[in-house]
Amino acid sequence: TMDINLHSYVHLSMLFLKQKEVKDSARGRFHLASVCSIAGHMSCSRNTDYSASKFAYLGFADALRQELNAASSPVVLTTFYPYYIKTGLFEG
Repeated sequence: TMDINLHSYVHLSMLFLKQKEVKDSARGRFHLASVCSIAGHMSCSRNTDYSASKFAYLGFADALRQELNAASSPVVLTTFYPYYIKTGLFEG
């Protein structure tokens, strides 16, 4: 769960931010958008690993947003937090 919900996003974000086109651009030219989950803000039983991965992602996204702002980065970060949706994740 951590590999999918946290590590993949961290690695892809870092690869994106290292691109020459991104580094050499004007402020606000790029927009990095991601979808997390409301589970990053609240948890529920039988969902420990998922909630932990989303809490970790929330911390990463908040810290990265602050770093991008402080560095006058060309990248704006937006994170969406949809509510619980019946996706079949817990079936079976």
